[in-house]
Amino acid sequence: MTDRDPQHQDPSQTVRAYLASQILWGIHVASAHKLLISEYATLMMLQLAGTATPAELAAATRLSPAAVSRMISRLAERGFVVREKDPGDRRRTIISISPDWVETAEEAARPHREANMEVMYSLTPAERAAVFQWMGRATSASLAALDQE
Repeated sequence: MTDRDPQHQDPSQTVRAYLASQILWGIHVASAHKLLISEYATLMMLQLAGTATPAELAAATRLSPAAVSRMISRLAERGFVVREKDPGDRRRTIISISPDWVETAEEAARPHREANMEVMYSLTPAERAAVFQWMGRATSASLAALDQE
């Protein structure tokens, strides 16, 4: 596949190509660490959130609570997440990313992140602001569409 002049390219094709590249990177990293793509996505969501309860992870991933519970157990056994009792409510469990996963994820994603940052820093501040604005809106719209299914 080759890059085409963005002025003459269908915007939906550009977005699909970008999303496909991101999915392929996710599959690459997940495969390298023998993770299911749903496990990798959950780790990414948890890394963004900092901490979450199993119920919050189920809602965020759109997976059943039982599936999330099994996933958390697998990820905890591998040392990728930490389970702790909520100090304010001992009945609740709080899930967080382990330092081991943060280091593993950072190393695995380095080539991807560096390639993206090289492109990002080639843009003017105004162009970067527009990209970030679009990404935020597109992310919200995509998640809202998932909720309507």
